[in-house]
Order: sequence, then C-alpha cells, then structure tokens
Amino acid sequence: MKTRPLSAICAAVFLNSPFTAVGASGPDLPAAALAPVTVEITGAGTIVSEPAGIACPGSCTAMFPRGRRVTLTAAPDSGGSFLTYTGDCAGTQPSCEVLVNNSTVAKAFFSTSPTEAPDPIPENETPDPIPQLGTAAPVPQTGQEACFGSATGVSWQENQIDCAGSGQDGAVQAGVPSPNPRFTDQGNGTIRDNLTGLVWLKDADCFGTQNWSNGLTLSNNLADGTCGLTDGSQPGDWRLPNIKEFLSLISYQAPDPNLSATQVVVLPEAHPFSNADNAGNQYWTSTSLARNFSSHNAYVVFLGQGEVLLYGKGSYYPRVWPVRDPK
Repeated sequence: MKTRPLSAICAAVFLNSPFTAVGASGPDLPAAALAPVTVEITGAGTIVSEPAGIACPGSCTAMFPRGRRVTLTAAPDSGGSFLTYTGDCAGTQPSCEVLVNNSTVAKAFFSTSPTEAPDPIPENETPDPIPQLGTAAPVPQTGQEACFGSATGVSWQENQIDCAGSGQDGAVQAGVPSPNPRFTDQGNGTIRDNLTGLVWLKDADCFGTQNWSNGLTLSNNLADGTCGLTDGSQPGDWRLPNIKEFLSLISYQAPDPNLSATQVVVLPEAHPFSNADNAGNQYWTSTSLARNFSSHNAYVVFLGQGEVLLYGKGSYYPRVWPVRDPK
C-alpha cells in the first residue's frame, strides 16, 4: 500500500482553507502547528507582513507557525497618515511585531485620505463654523455633593468625609449644573427635562416588562390617547431612549435617608414621574452591544443603583420608558 508524503497531506489540508498558509520553513507544517494572524484596517492605508502573506486590503489573514514573530508594516494612502495600532499590536509606529499565538488580531487606524476640494462658497453665503479641537462639551454634573471614604459595612452617612482636597466628584462638582426646576410637568402626560430638552413619558411603567423587540415597537407606536397622553403626538414621535439619553436622567446624589431601600432610585429628588420609585426596576435602551457574537444583547439601566447591564434581547424582560424630542 502506497502512503502519501506529509507534504502532500498538508497541501490537501490548505487547498480548501480560507487563509493563506505562509511562513513555514522547510517541510510543510501540520495544521496544528499554525495559527492565523488577522489585520483589520480602519481608514485609508495598507498593511503588509514580513514574512510575506498579509497584504491588506486584499489578503488580511494568513497562517504562520506558532511562536514565530511577524512584523506588520503600515503605509498610509497618499495624503493620509498612519494613526495607531490596537489589539495584539500596539503603538503609533508604522511597524509592529506580533508573536503568533492561537489567534492574533492587529487593528490599524489611518486618517482618511483627502477627497476632492469642496465647491467654493458663494460670496453671499456664510460658511458653517469649523469645530475646534478642544472645545468643551456641555457635560452635566452628576448631582453628587458629598465625599466618601473606603469603610465597609457602614451607612453612607457614616462613611462621609471632608471633601476639601479630596479631588472626588462631590468636591469638584464639574459639569453643567441642573436648572431649577429640573423637570416640568406639561400636564399632558409628558415631563420635559429642562437640562436636556428631552420629553419623557410621565408614566415610567405604562407597558410593564417586555422583551427588547416589543419595547422598540411599543415606543415607536406610542401616541396621544395611550399611557395618559393628551399631547397630540403621533406614532413615530416617540422612541426607546438610547443609552446616553437614559443615563442623562440618572443622579448620583445621596438618597433621602427617610426612604426605604425599595424606594431609593437614582433619579433626581422630587422628580415628577409616576411609577418610577421602585429600586428593582430595570429599563431597556435602544443601544445594542456592537461586538462580535454579542450584538444580540442590548444595554439596560438598573434604576436602583444606576448600573448599566447587558441583557439578551429576546430572553429578558426589563421595562420600557419612551422619550421624544420637543415639538
């Protein structure tokens, strides 16, 4: 009986492989001795490897012997520039060396190459202002006014410390202060947030617990005549809030010590919402987790302590609190 040489067997293994098998010296190596190196590019540029095998865009994944060092070199397109590597490569130098392991991924970022010059602005028109780097964004204050130590097993009152020189949030209180009043009950089933301008449904629990898809649909179809609304709104006016919109409601101030644990929520004191003072309530946002193998999850905010959680869109049932823009 004739036997096939190992090199022929390895060739057959890689004939149907989606990767380029490179970097082996001498006889072909068995598949177990190789591992993929993958390059992901954002922006306008190319990455090549030494030993050869990667020339991305085009060939962005290649197989190399485990334990081998591979050098990746970045070259920006004409007029652009290389910014940085992340992942298994790191740094702002165009060349980066990676050690081949089980699966190696290097992410390269380039500036966008120049496009054609824009049409000249007519003499009778004023150009839009150009945003300046370093311009401050209007980040609101957290609402925290006290400072705390590291003692465990004590109440927040017992753990308070002098804020002077601590550098804590309660000492600095950086950001835009909340207006007074923070909220306005508009008398039509809606509450206007005078800090952000967003309009929220007054009833924070009109729909009960829902999966994510139902939460989106119920929010999108919300209109005058439901959930206590008399605001003239139409289907399509309301939406499920994104994660940043929802977190704009959260206050990190110390709670009223007269409230029970089940009543303490991270909303500003004396808020005008109904059915919101339940520390066990969790609320969907419209924001998904944009990661490989994880986009079936969406961000959820826990109203008891302000944690941001991730729940499966079809297997969990938090609550729904719609929001809309002012008219």
